[in-house]
Amino acid sequence: ERGRREEGAGAAMATQSGVVRSYLFAYNVLMALGWMYVLARLIAVYAARGASAETAAAVWDEVAPALKVWQTGAVLEVLHALVGFVRSPVSSTLLQVTSRVYVLWLVAAAGPEAR
Repeated sequence: ERGRREEGAGAAMATQSGVVRSYLFAYNVLMALGWMYVLARLIAVYAARGASAETAAAVWDEVAPALKVWQTGAVLEVLHALVGFVRSPVSSTLLQVTSRVYVLWLVAAAGPEAR
């Protein structure tokens, strides 16, 4: 009986591990697709308008909504480290992600001079 309980616990851990791996794979694929979309929009705007100061403003207007979604989605990386899905240090992950989100949401959104 005891062996069966331990087998069951081991099977549950293996399943959880598989679920976590599948989730992380899906998360990374989704994030990669999102960043490819942002890059594609950026390239499309520059290809259509050429390089100029006006184009830079148009690029921001075009990519800012998607950029905010995908960069803010990186906040989940902190959660992944916190709950042990990945072996990243929580403190450095938190610092990296919050600094990027801070720059995007507060500094860049402050005005065109910051972009």
